[in-house]
Amino acid sequence: GADSTIFNAEGKNRHFYFDDGQTENTKIIGFTFFNGKEDDNWPGGGALVIDGSSTKIAFENCVFDSNRVVDNYDGGAIVIRNQATPSFTACTFKNNYVIGDDNSRYGGAVRIESANSEEDLKNTINFTQTKFISNYARSKRNAYGGAVYANRNTLFENCLFVKNGVISGY
Repeated sequence: GADSTIFNAEGKNRHFYFDDGQTENTKIIGFTFFNGKEDDNWPGGGALVIDGSSTKIAFENCVFDSNRVVDNYDGGAIVIRNQATPSFTACTFKNNYVIGDDNSRYGGAVRIESANSEEDLKNTINFTQTKFISNYARSKRNAYGGAVYANRNTLFENCLFVKNGVISGY
């Protein structure tokens, strides 16, 4: 499980960039994504980028711990973009963050980018029984979404949010 199966990026880069059309039949179960980092590397996502209309990957019982994006871009643990519709069940996002001094920052744990089509507006990104603990976004300008910044249809069902926040205007 996630306690013993750990991807440790050692603060050097993100873990994965999913953009090959993984369907809802693709499940990642019981992994920890630890210590991922992106430093001024588009599009952000300290642990993962999930990208593309046919990418519907399912995460179950996964932990996203101590991932970050520094300097520019967003989504301390994950960026979701371009019609991707992943799902998260019984996952934990903890100690993830984004920091930047020059521009606004979004999504300490997760940044969900804007819809780019009418069809994309119909898609829902689901978080079920997922915990968000001690995630934050920090910027000298503006910061939004200590845990999640969502610009698309997003459903949180039986989720827990504890000690997430934003720091801005300092």
